[in-house]
Amino acid sequence: MKFSKLQAFAPSAPRYLAGLALIAASFIASPRTSAQTNATWSATPGSAAWGWSVGGNWVGGVVPRESGDTAIFGLSNITNLTASSSIYVSSLTFNADAPAYTFNFGNDADVTIDGAGIVNFSGYAPEFVINRNPYHASPTGLTLAGAAKAGNAILRVNEWGAMRFQDTASLDQGTLTIAAYGSASFSGQTSFGTGAVTVEGQASVNLGNEATADSASVENHGSIYFNDDATAGNATILNYGSAIFHDDSSAGWATITSSGGMTFNTQSSAGQANITQTAGTIRFYDTSSAANSMLTVKGGVLTFFDNAVGGFSSIVAETGGAVEFRNNSDAQYALVTVRSGSAVRYFDSTSASASNVTVEAGGQFDMTGLDASELRVASISGAGEFIIGTTGTGDPRALYVGGYGADTEVSGVIVNGSGGRGGQLVKVGGGTLTLSGSQANTFYGGLTVERGTVVLAKSPGVISAGRGPIVIASQGTLRFAADNQLVADTWFTLAGGLLQTNGYSASIGSLELTANSTLDFGSFLVPSTISFEDSSEIDWTPGTTLTVLNYQVGFSNLRFGSNGSGLTVDQLGQIYFSGYGTGLARIDLDGYVSPVSAIPEPSTYAALAGAAVLGFAIVRRRRQATA
Repeated sequence: MKFSKLQAFAPSAPRYLAGLALIAASFIASPRTSAQTNATWSATPGSAAWGWSVGGNWVGGVVPRESGDTAIFGLSNITNLTASSSIYVSSLTFNADAPAYTFNFGNDADVTIDGAGIVNFSGYAPEFVINRNPYHASPTGLTLAGAAKAGNAILRVNEWGAMRFQDTASLDQGTLTIAAYGSASFSGQTSFGTGAVTVEGQASVNLGNEATADSASVENHGSIYFNDDATAGNATILNYGSAIFHDDSSAGWATITSSGGMTFNTQSSAGQANITQTAGTIRFYDTSSAANSMLTVKGGVLTFFDNAVGGFSSIVAETGGAVEFRNNSDAQYALVTVRSGSAVRYFDSTSASASNVTVEAGGQFDMTGLDASELRVASISGAGEFIIGTTGTGDPRALYVGGYGADTEVSGVIVNGSGGRGGQLVKVGGGTLTLSGSQANTFYGGLTVERGTVVLAKSPGVISAGRGPIVIASQGTLRFAADNQLVADTWFTLAGGLLQTNGYSASIGSLELTANSTLDFGSFLVPSTISFEDSSEIDWTPGTTLTVLNYQVGFSNLRFGSNGSGLTVDQLGQIYFSGYGTGLARIDLDGYVSPVSAIPEPSTYAALAGAAVLGFAIVRRRRQATA
């Protein structure tokens, strides 16, 4: 029989069909015998290409790819697997003899694990790499759903790839790295576990619902988002990129070090996190809160905008860091500490009525950016600089302090700022504010003591109370703790309060009396002179009385002007010397005012005897201090 050349090279029909059947058999799994399959990867697979999807690579020819299936891996000469179609399994189990496996799931495989997850009994961590061509239409990614755990697997999401955790799935002890343009999402009640997460530049990870970063270690160079009720848990986070909190999410109890940007929006919260900012920004917007967090600003700026609040946070600014309150934000109960080279600044219509502020030497408190005419803080203290400033119209802006009755000391300086008539200091609430140090306070708006006590304790001759008028209200006390703490021409108003000289001396401007008030020289037998300027032209409110306590003849001196006309007859009639008979006052030709009866009542003698001993000790101490 003769054959054509074409026929000589063509296979017979039976042989050709048999060959096709063998090829197809290598990709088609054996019939499934149950709803759930435990499939074991062969020790000697026949094909590396699309290895997972090839039935001949699995013992018994059954490819695990449906929910409930378990893929089991042991010793094998092919440990780098890919897949040509989507996979849905319950778990991947690695036996004790399993070598290091690598799974590359690319454009044609979307992999879901919804059971136990990745279970590893071997000494090698399996690696899963998610790749995707951005122009490929097929879905690609790795999803852990149900209660699946990643175990100690190494997960890497490359460009445009996606990793998804759903339901209660967990990274567990795994390592997740997300490369540029890759993404990972955690929803439901999923968790980072105690794993390690690295987000590279231009990559992102998104936590939503009640997801948590748990106790993981996180290094973020890209973007990490917390939404809904998600929380940073107890994670340790190094943030070089952007960390953003939305909705009711929280930083939890995390330890966060940030040199990038952190943003809290809507009703999100810093929780009880310990956040250290070394550069960049931390910003609170909307009605977000610093809550009970500890915020340390070592560089960059921490800013509260809109109606954001400081909560009960502890905020420390140091090494050039700055804290700013803007718009209608409220520091609330925040404890703010400002160290050398750093500042806290208040702008617009912010408030801080319950906030305690300590400014250490070299630090700065600045409220010159306010639109409002006043700022209220619970307390101020420290050796730094406090700048009050003026309003936009040049009027004094007021700083109200002491609303919660704490005892504090400012040993630094309280100053005007630039321009205008300078700021006003108002003491409210109980407690004592002590103004000490060796540098003068130069604010021009005046000192008002509405409640509590202000102690003037700067070095002798250094101005404590600024250069404006002084008003002592009915529940206020002004106490001297050193000589000459006031500007000599200071307008002084006693509006029902108490002036305690404590045996010290001062030259003061004119005196105005608007309510029953008290001048107490203190129970010290030491020379003390309180010298007011001529006050005869000042209207004293009729029917009011200035009661002078502890006046000691030969030691205490009260003077108005430099001659007998420093007070009017009516004003003299409003001065009462307690312990001296009728208590009536007189003025001599040099302006000294003293009781008409210079002899104390008998009840005063006992007090004089006790005071003599104490007074001798004080005089001796003063002489030794000036020697």
